[in-house]
Amino acid sequence: MRFRKNLWLDNLFGTVFIFVLMGAIFGISQFRIFDALDPIGNALDDMEMTDLVFSQIREDPVLDTNIVVVNIGYLSRGDVGRQIQIISDYNPKVIGMDMFFGELPEFLLTENSDSDDSLLSVAISNAPNMVM
Repeated sequence: MRFRKNLWLDNLFGTVFIFVLMGAIFGISQFRIFDALDPIGNALDDMEMTDLVFSQIREDPVLDTNIVVVNIGYLSRGDVGRQIQIISDYNPKVIGMDMFFGELPEFLLTENSDSDDSLLSVAISNAPNMVM
């Protein structure tokens, strides 16, 4: 009878020990200390299936020379308005704008800020084929 009592107690302690050990291993692996041992996984982690399709399987598309992309960089609103006016002079079918102007902080506001805003709004309203 005594042997049977110790068997249940040994099973309980063994089960608890295994679960504690599994929890410790899981906790250590969350620190990603084993990622250094997996360079192939790290290299392939960045790759998508679309990268493979566009680089090797699909033929290169024909370039459309009718589309012109203009980078505005860090231009002010007035300069963007002047660019829109210049582009409008060439009578494009469509002018598309994809940009975001945030609020200017007080210390960046100048006397020309209002005129820059009005120049941009006039340029946008004068371009009949503007898509925003």
